[in-house]
Amino acid sequence: MKKLILFTLSLSVLLISCSKKDDPKPPSELVGEWHHVASNGDRSRIIFQDNFAFAHILTSPGNNSAYTMLKGTYTADKQTFHIKLRSKIVQEQGKPQVESLYSEQLYANASYVIDGDELSISHSADPATDPGKVTLTFQRALSFGDDTR
Repeated sequence: MKKLILFTLSLSVLLISCSKKDDPKPPSELVGEWHHVASNGDRSRIIFQDNFAFAHILTSPGNNSAYTMLKGTYTADKQTFHIKLRSKIVQEQGKPQVESLYSEQLYANASYVIDGDELSISHSADPATDPGKVTLTFQRALSFGDDTR
C-alpha cells in the first residue's frame, strides 16, 4: 500500500512539473490602439493586439481614403518591444488596394514608457547612419463598445 501511495504521489509531481506552461501574454498596458498626429498633419495609428499581432496605419491630412498599413507581429516586455513586419497594404484614392510582402524593421531598438493614456516610443531613426533616438508620443484611443475613436 505504501508503494502505491508513493507511486501515486510521484506520478502527481511528475504530471504537475510537465504540464504546459501558460501561453505568454504581452504587457496588458501596451495592448490597444494608439494615435499620433505629426507636425505635418500625418496621422498614425498603431495597434498592439493581445495575440501579438501588430498594425501601423498612416494617413495624410485631408485624405482619409488613402492610407498605408504595415502588419506584422511583435514581442514585448515591460520596457522594450520588437516588431517583425510581414505585409504592407497601400490604398491610394481611386485605385485598387495593393498588398505586398514587407520585411523592414519598424521602430529599431525601441523602448517605451506608458504614463496614463500616453505612450512614448523611443527608437533609432536610422540605426545604420544615426545612433540617436527619436521619441514619438501616442495617445490611447477612446473606445465606445465596438467603436474605437
